[in-house]
Amino acid sequence: MKKLLIIIGMALLAAATTSCGNPSQTQRETGDTLTMSHARNIIMVRHKDYTEVALANPWKRGQKLITYALVDSSHGHASVPEGMVRVGIPIKRSLLFTAAHTELARELGATSCIKGVADAQYMHQPWLKSAISRNKIVDCGNSMKPNMESIMALAPDAIFVSPYENGSYGKLEHAGTPLILLADYMETSALGRAEWMKFYGLLWGREREAERLFDDVCRRYDSISHIAREAKGKPQVMADRKTGSVWYMPGGKSTVAQLYRDANADYAFKDDGHSGSIPLSFETVLEKAGQADVWLLSFNNSITREGLLAEFSGYGQLRAMRGGKVYGCPVDRSRYFDEAPFRPDLLLRDMAIVFHPELRLGPLRYYQLIR
Repeated sequence: MKKLLIIIGMALLAAATTSCGNPSQTQRETGDTLTMSHARNIIMVRHKDYTEVALANPWKRGQKLITYALVDSSHGHASVPEGMVRVGIPIKRSLLFTAAHTELARELGATSCIKGVADAQYMHQPWLKSAISRNKIVDCGNSMKPNMESIMALAPDAIFVSPYENGSYGKLEHAGTPLILLADYMETSALGRAEWMKFYGLLWGREREAERLFDDVCRRYDSISHIAREAKGKPQVMADRKTGSVWYMPGGKSTVAQLYRDANADYAFKDDGHSGSIPLSFETVLEKAGQADVWLLSFNNSITREGLLAEFSGYGQLRAMRGGKVYGCPVDRSRYFDEAPFRPDLLLRDMAIVFHPELRLGPLRYYQLIR
């Protein structure tokens, strides 16, 4: 009996020692996981003193890209586990490198949280241009080589950047400011990417607004998809255009391919396993997708069918070109890049209009017929 008591005592001591050695471990085990219905590369768990946000590495299956500990200002001195990047929330001084996330901040009522941007020349939102002209928001230059003096003077609470495989962030990594990695673009569904707004809502203190907006986007998206599935035909679609000797097509697991499916269109590369773009030769595109009914592409400035043929005569072999069903998005003056990532319902509606004109869903928002 005495021996048994000693064993029990040693076990209790070991458990207590383990707990004292890592006081956050118990909290992590009893945290509440926040529901993510569509996103696959992010997990958020709310603990007593912080919210753990783990981003999956989209390029290395089974590995983490980074893990954050979001600490509310009311728990400013709370300890967080080793290996997590501590981020104080709500973030009041953000430096953003993408138009999509600045526009999301506007949708969530968090524009006051934006103090600086990079690549402002690619951001077409009138409100943002006005804020920059009035020095309410600082233009920190090119995202590939940002103005570090401006950034240091800005003193942001966090810098929002897009991650790339094996990419580095240069001097930003040594600025002493948390980097928020915007890996939402690697999700494999449009709604999965949009759901990351819940993470950004937490960062900016707009959690409820993000929940409401995402629920609204889902309802609209599902409604449009249901209407599109009721259409009689299912046209085949092809995307983008030749760049040099290569034609980059959306991978079969990409958000674009998912949008095609949800808009009730067929896509020649739907069975491809890539979530990004796939480089193809013109011959492959012609063989697999040359008979597509509709051709969707993007362009700058202006474009005509005659101009496309002058650019590359091989386009004349495409059925969509011969049939006059070429639609383009003028990305230099449309709201495509700043709206579509977190409002896929708006983009899906455009696609449903193009693929199924008989549904009479109204005017196009992003695309226009190329004549």
